[in-house]
Amino acid sequence: MKTNLFTGVGLSFLLAYSAMGFELQVRQDVSPLPVNGPEPATRPNLPTSRSLEADFLLGLINPTMESFEALPTNGTPPFTFGFGGGANTATLSGSVAVWTLPLEGTTINGTFPVHGTNYLVIYPGDHPTNNSINATIAFSTPVAAFGFFTTDIEKNQLKLVLHYPNGSPTEHLIPVTVPQGSGGGMFCYLRSPEKLFDKIEFCNVGTAPDGFGFDKMTIGTLAETRPFLGGQPNQSDLNPPPAPKTMVLSWHTNYGPPWILQKSSSMHDWWDWTNQTPVVTNDLYQVEVICTDETGFFRLLHRP
Repeated sequence: MKTNLFTGVGLSFLLAYSAMGFELQVRQDVSPLPVNGPEPATRPNLPTSRSLEADFLLGLINPTMESFEALPTNGTPPFTFGFGGGANTATLSGSVAVWTLPLEGTTINGTFPVHGTNYLVIYPGDHPTNNSINATIAFSTPVAAFGFFTTDIEKNQLKLVLHYPNGSPTEHLIPVTVPQGSGGGMFCYLRSPEKLFDKIEFCNVGTAPDGFGFDKMTIGTLAETRPFLGGQPNQSDLNPPPAPKTMVLSWHTNYGPPWILQKSSSMHDWWDWTNQTPVVTNDLYQVEVICTDETGFFRLLHRP
């Protein structure tokens, strides 16, 4: 595998498919090292990638995460594990291995763990077939959201194929800069609350002997997945009532803590995002700012 490092330039890509209620978002930390150059001397921190993970987690309620710390590094696939020790188990098969890197600040061929010391490496071989399926993760229960870190995508691209309990699979090419140097990283998430998926295939698009590292995978069930955080909202988000004009506390950050807001008049009612219904009241509500663009989306949390 080649070596990548995403630390210098942060790039963000957003794809949103409102018709089918699907969202895919990627942020990467692009390697400052030359293509075919050396491995990074120190492990990247991936600040841009981690910022997207933080945004992703804001859209979930009590999500479960897996960082592969309990998987044997000398084992052979398939691997079966439970996300966060929860009831939803996953089976991972294909050209995948569990690597460990206990030394802080180092990499192996540009790959490295993002959380803990263990991580996955998907390697298609020295002479891979273009667009081949290299690994598959199957969930015991369909999920609505899936997020993960990837390191060392250097020359080939990554494509995900989502499978659903009903309906045809959908293919999604991950928009990451290639080619680039060694030790890079990105965070990607998929949200599909209107069409749950139960299996993901990881495809290596290209013919270079390029392996990818994966770590800190997070899933969310339908009950754990909130409405869309950004991009093009799905149909249920398109026509909320206008945002209130009177605020007990003002807001100015992209994703801030809960604020106390008050509707401006009886014409501008609150919108209950949980039940998708208007709330007619003059009381104060505690709400969470989930999108601070001109649309002014707010989510009702509870009445103080």
